[in-house]
Amino acid sequence: MKKKFLPLFIAMLCTVCLCAFTGCNSGKVVKTEIDEKTCYVFTAKSENFQAGATVADYLKTLKEKGELNYDGYDGEYGLYITAVDGLKEEFSADFTSGKYWSLYLDFTESEGVIYASDNNICEYNGKTYYYANYGFSGIPCLDGHSYILAYVPYGN
Repeated sequence: MKKKFLPLFIAMLCTVCLCAFTGCNSGKVVKTEIDEKTCYVFTAKSENFQAGATVADYLKTLKEKGELNYDGYDGEYGLYITAVDGLKEEFSADFTSGKYWSLYLDFTESEGVIYASDNNICEYNGKTYYYANYGFSGIPCLDGHSYILAYVPYGN
């Protein structure tokens, strides 16, 4: 009886290992905690966006597909996210404390434009992510690159 389950167990173990090492979640939104921050990690897949698309465009596609539930609006500087999965931004009357939704990128520069700096980083699955210098509508969506939508405290 045990010998019948051994091949099945080995096949399942190999599948888990393969997913862990090849990015099984590529293209999917993964909710996680990073440095005590609620985060949503996603990797851009070119079949989900057109050339010249921004992260805001990609987030809208994820929302349309039901892969990410967020509230926000298009303001003067583009997409502004106010809540993700019901977790709403919060801030004091003088804007000195609270939490908001921000973006981290796995790159700092593209085509000569610096989109993020290395003075505020986070680590996830052995990869470094950099705090974006631009809003969601100002960051290009690049095939194969990963992004983190993070719920961060002001001043962080």
